[in-house]
Amino acid sequence: MAFYKIVGTGDFIDNPDQRMTQDVEKACRILCTDLLGPVVLSPFIILFYTYRTYASSGWYGPVAIYAYFALMTIANKFLLSPIVNLVNEQEKKEGDLRQRHMEVRANVESVAFYRSGLLENVLANQKLNTLLNTQKDLFKRRFYLGLSTNGFDYFGSILSYLIIAVPIFITHDYDGLDGPALNGEVSKNAFFYMYLIFSFTRLLNLSEKFGDMAGVTHRVMELVEELRRLHSDCLETDRPPSTVPSSVVVVASDPDDDQKPNMSKTIEELHGKQLSLERDNDDEEEAQYLLGNS
Repeated sequence: MAFYKIVGTGDFIDNPDQRMTQDVEKACRILCTDLLGPVVLSPFIILFYTYRTYASSGWYGPVAIYAYFALMTIANKFLLSPIVNLVNEQEKKEGDLRQRHMEVRANVESVAFYRSGLLENVLANQKLNTLLNTQKDLFKRRFYLGLSTNGFDYFGSILSYLIIAVPIFITHDYDGLDGPALNGEVSKNAFFYMYLIFSFTRLLNLSEKFGDMAGVTHRVMELVEELRRLHSDCLETDRPPSTVPSSVVVVASDPDDDQKPNMSKTIEELHGKQLSLERDNDDEEEAQYLLGNS
């Protein structure tokens, strides 16, 4: 009954069968295989290398890297927001095209008898064209997001050398070191800076996965909320017939005069049971009471 009501509600919940199977599977797979590990481990790695960066370069090293990461996050936020809506739209269009093919396959005999193959071809191509247009828009958005992410990855390595240049050319902290010692110090500090930048950029590289996750999760949560609403409506309206209040007992036959006292007694018993049911709403007790097991 709930599935029938969801399908008959219109365009609010499209392709509920796809949401129950493909979208739920995709959301779980992205969360468990692509996002869970990096998201859980990254805070500990970032904290450790933030401390090492601060110990080797002072306050300006972590501040520069964190500011660079904030700039990357803001840029990716504007590029990621349209991707979430496009992923949701792509899943909807794919479900519509799959449903169109299923309808043609289920009614292939009727299509052949009515010679409506050309019409079905036109309708299927319309669904396909809308899906392709949505996928083109999604490809463009993902291209810009990938271009931004790779660009920030490239300039992140340049930032690490700019941070190293400060104690060498500006504050002259390494003037007392000879060549081999200076090379070792620069290599050690560069590793700390670059790994901290790499930890941030690895999180940003998950932007596309976050977009896909947000798109399919939105579809799944729409279905869950609609199912909960239908469940609440069913609890209020689809009650068993025995719980429907009724104080009227209709007797179809015309009993003899000598049966009237028994009939009156029966009516009083039924009316008494009905009043008792109106006071007691427990389904199990109600069933036992009507069966005469009270």
